[in-house]
Amino acid sequence: MQVKRQLCDKLIGECETVLKRIKLGIDTVCDKTNPDAALAFCFANKAIDLQYRWARGQPFRHRPFQLAYILMCIESIVNKKSEYRNSCDLMWVPTGTGKTEAYLLLIAFVTALRRIRGAKEGTRWFGVDVITRYTLRLLTIQQFRRALGVITAMEHLRAGSADLPPGRTQDELGTQPFGIGIWV
Repeated sequence: MQVKRQLCDKLIGECETVLKRIKLGIDTVCDKTNPDAALAFCFANKAIDLQYRWARGQPFRHRPFQLAYILMCIESIVNKKSEYRNSCDLMWVPTGTGKTEAYLLLIAFVTALRRIRGAKEGTRWFGVDVITRYTLRLLTIQQFRRALGVITAMEHLRAGSADLPPGRTQDELGTQPFGIGIWV
């Protein structure tokens, strides 16, 4: 009975940590003193929605676990001094439930945030933002195609199709096109 109680306490502690991180993510995206995170979040969501509409002809709708995962990760992406910066966050859910969209949204968020911050500093070349690796060749090609859709949507939005929040400009996303590569 003591072992079960210890296990329950451990799991409840982990759930409380996840809840804390989700709240930190919400605070980060809503922080008026750091509007870049909100812009990157909006941009990433627009890119995911656009590629989803292209592929399926309907708007993208987040599943609750996707939003929870994304919000849980955001603070440690934005804040270089986050206590969760060295955490490796993985989703363990069945195939076909939406893991890829959550990962792709975070890729779009990281890439957009880096561009927004870099444009303020005058950076012209951003190099590689994200590297993904898959163990099966077929899965690599399939996931590359999905990532390509998001990158294409990001470039479409960067090139002038994005409805940005008031006071924000297209120049904040930089002049370098978004790109993608594959090595199989």
